[in-house]
Amino acid sequence: MAKREYVRCRICRRHRDEVGRLSSRGKCAECGKARREENALSISAKQGAPYLHQQRRQFMKAYSALLDAERASA
Repeated sequence: MAKREYVRCRICRRHRDEVGRLSSRGKCAECGKARREENALSISAKQGAPYLHQQRRQFMKAYSALLDAERASA
């Protein structure tokens, strides 16, 4: 699959000529930093979508480990 070449930031929609290099996920440095800070604050406050996403992933990892242990003992 070919790598997609982003022209505009996916968050602020500014052109790459204005903001500089875009990340592989299509965000400018300013929006990427803001998103990281928002996610960190949400997780530390234990609320919001990023926190719930992290909790779901941790639950699924633990559940998968339990299933693997159950299958190994059977």
